[in-house]
Amino acid sequence: MDTDAIFDLKVISLDQYYRNRARALFGRYFRDVSVIDWVDLEDQLDAVAPLTEKEREELSVVDLLARSRRKTDGQEVVLVIEVSWVIVPNDVERAVQRAKILSQRGVVATPVVAGREIDDEAREAARTANCALVMDGRFELDQPLRGA
Repeated sequence: MDTDAIFDLKVISLDQYYRNRARALFGRYFRDVSVIDWVDLEDQLDAVAPLTEKEREELSVVDLLARSRRKTDGQEVVLVIEVSWVIVPNDVERAVQRAKILSQRGVVATPVVAGREIDDEAREAARTANCALVMDGRFELDQPLRGA
């Protein structure tokens, strides 16, 4: 098996890990965590403002969405989670941009990046963008999950 195939399997495995463990991982901040598909939000989003084709395309490739209620205030929140083995600034940008599509239509959305490795530039990008950061299932930047 070539190294690209092995890397792809690692990424798929990591994505599956976060999908299967979303309730347990995010349960410290949220109640009723459930993994959803973006189409579960489509009618709600379109009712506020029709999605463009580009926005539909962006939402269709989100790694993971989870609907939940924040424990501190009961606010319904959608977590927009980008999963990468090695988190780079572009992963942060994608999570933030995709969360913004939801936020512009009245959905409280929090961007999250999750992975195994990260460099200082990506860590700083997450901090600056108010994007939650999860490394190996441990929260490194959790302020965005806590709410105001």
